[in-house]
Amino acid sequence: MKIMRALIPLVISTFFFGVDAFTKPTYRSRNAFTSLQSTTAGIESPALTVVSKTKVGKGTNGGYYHRIKHFSASTGTDMTFGLFLPSTYDLSSSTPVMFWLSGLTCDDTNFAQKAGAKAFDAAEKEGIAIVMPDTSPRGDGVADDDGYDLGQGAGFYVDATEKPFSKNFHMRSYIASELPDLLENEFKLGAKSIIGHSMGGYGALSIAFEDPSSWAAVSAFAPIANPCECPWGVKAFGSYLGSVENGQAFDATRILSGRTAPMVEFDDILIDQGTEDEFLKEQLKPENLMAAAEKCGQKITLNMREGFDHSYHFIAAFIEDHVEFHAKRLHKKQRLALAEIEYDFTATQGKPITCKAMVARGVNDLQEEKITVAPPKSGEVRVKVVANALCHTDIYTLEGSDPEGLFPCILGHEAGCIVESVGEGVTSVKPGMFLFVYILRHDLTWTFHLTLHLKVITFFLAIRHSAEKQIASFACQRRQTCARKLDQRKAKVLCQTAQAVSPMLRADRFITLWDAQP
Repeated sequence: MKIMRALIPLVISTFFFGVDAFTKPTYRSRNAFTSLQSTTAGIESPALTVVSKTKVGKGTNGGYYHRIKHFSASTGTDMTFGLFLPSTYDLSSSTPVMFWLSGLTCDDTNFAQKAGAKAFDAAEKEGIAIVMPDTSPRGDGVADDDGYDLGQGAGFYVDATEKPFSKNFHMRSYIASELPDLLENEFKLGAKSIIGHSMGGYGALSIAFEDPSSWAAVSAFAPIANPCECPWGVKAFGSYLGSVENGQAFDATRILSGRTAPMVEFDDILIDQGTEDEFLKEQLKPENLMAAAEKCGQKITLNMREGFDHSYHFIAAFIEDHVEFHAKRLHKKQRLALAEIEYDFTATQGKPITCKAMVARGVNDLQEEKITVAPPKSGEVRVKVVANALCHTDIYTLEGSDPEGLFPCILGHEAGCIVESVGEGVTSVKPGMFLFVYILRHDLTWTFHLTLHLKVITFFLAIRHSAEKQIASFACQRRQTCARKLDQRKAKVLCQTAQAVSPMLRADRFITLWDAQP
């Protein structure tokens, strides 16, 4: 029996793009932030206002940079933050996010305007978001100071206890708690890391050191490494907290000095510092931080960059290294989090599921349709497909090259899955198991085999957030191993098709299988 004839009875149905009857274990969107591939994308939550939205990045695969305003319960004021979302962003899967904290006198736009070109391209490549909050509350009724290093534009990432700043200057609560919750609830941004420059570098180190389990990574450009020992820190802690002593708990050097062991959450901390930085000796003091790190065994990679100063030219020169550093650790943390999810399928077991699927009705004819996934019958298994990849047989069928290909059908017969329910007599698997589902030839027939392999399923979970080009690359690898006879033209078609249907590949779906011993 040929593959397509076998697929029709095997795959009772498949669905993409959300499941009304299936309760996901983690997130429900409270707004309608639509796919950024659409020119009509927008935010409809009454709590958020989009100030501006700008296409950024190279070619057609760039993402969007937004400026978003909302009321903050922490500061009691409106706050504006920048948000870059890569082209792979959608609400069907969680996107990791890197927090950027800016320095004295900056607002939410400085980083985007001066280093965004390189940072956004790097984030697009890595499939992560970047959030850029303001450095303080602002407004006519908000306390300020004549100096550039205090008041509006200089919140120093603490919760002020001293008047007149105690009313609104609660930047630590805003950055460490309120803003992450907002991003998770409104945009489904998941694993987070933190980075900053100067005052923002101090803030990133301080916030990460205070709660290391909440952050996948931390790095900094020219941070105020020992604020209790420099003029900027002495002034800020005295004005916001009442004394330098009250600021010791927020001093990265003091925090490390008080430790007897390294923070296991951070395998490395990346810091770049220019040798010609005009604030290096008086304000920044990285040597103090390095001495404290050596004492407790904390690994910190300090790159002294010859000839660079304190400006955004310095940041732009090395920001791609930092984005790559963060992305590696963000994706690792997200994979581990997915592997630890416990799924509850009691609401759907024994019931049909009505959902959407992309159905191939004919040659190069993909149509979105409503279908029904029936409960598994005797000897059948219904699984949630987390991710799958196109094989050469799918491409042959879709382009009309397979003379025995049958329509209608739903493409994609190799996948990483989780068992949702089983039919009568099935003992080889049970709900909640991770599976790698594939088709093998056996005695001139095609059948599904279920393989229990946690490492393999972790890989499939990892590609859930992948960019179109990454999924196309994966599909090309499948082409090389499974269809070496394909010529260059067909290889190009394969990549293009993978790009076209990649949003479907990232979405959740169900299929029903015949039972087979792993």
